[in-house]
Amino acid sequence: MKKIFLLFSMIIITSIIFAQNDVNSINKIDSIGSFKGIKLCQSYSLFKNELLKQGFIFIKNGDDPQIKYFTGRFLNEKCEILVVLTPKTQIVWKIVVRMPEQYSWFSLKDEYTTIKNDLIKKYGEPEKEYSFFSSPYYEGDGYELSASKNDKCTYDAFWNNGVFIGISFAQVKICYESLKGGIILDKENAENAKNDL
Repeated sequence: MKKIFLLFSMIIITSIIFAQNDVNSINKIDSIGSFKGIKLCQSYSLFKNELLKQGFIFIKNGDDPQIKYFTGRFLNEKCEILVVLTPKTQIVWKIVVRMPEQYSWFSLKDEYTTIKNDLIKKYGEPEKEYSFFSSPYYEGDGYELSASKNDKCTYDAFWNNGVFIGISFAQVKICYESLKGGIILDKENAENAKNDL
């Protein structure tokens, strides 16, 4: 009986230690951490209240219940802001800023380059960067804007802290992801998939 009790106690203690180590490792992850000074990886209700205090306006819930739409000023422009949540705990793990649509390739590319250079000044060189067109488009053909609207233009830069900038559908998009929130998202998605079986 003592052996069973001792074995059971060891299993519980080991589980507690591993669970604590898992929480500690998540908390040590370095990521961007905030959007306009508002902490990511917190409850949607707290995040929303902070956005509203900064003058952002709630527009609608997305068709996907994990996406909420706002408008507000970012980089001195009226932009659309997407707040992306984890499915179970409704933690804000990602923000996507959609800059205003551009109507010429030159203005779109200039806006992308200017913002990317500002991000480089703040975060250093991107971890990965791509700039190319897919067939039948190429830079200089006069159809670059059409290429961006047809998902044939790849101008993207990724930083290892969760920041991303890219061009799609004639807009510059800037993304801020909480790496900690991404881990929570992966765990919740895994739990949901397990429950589906």
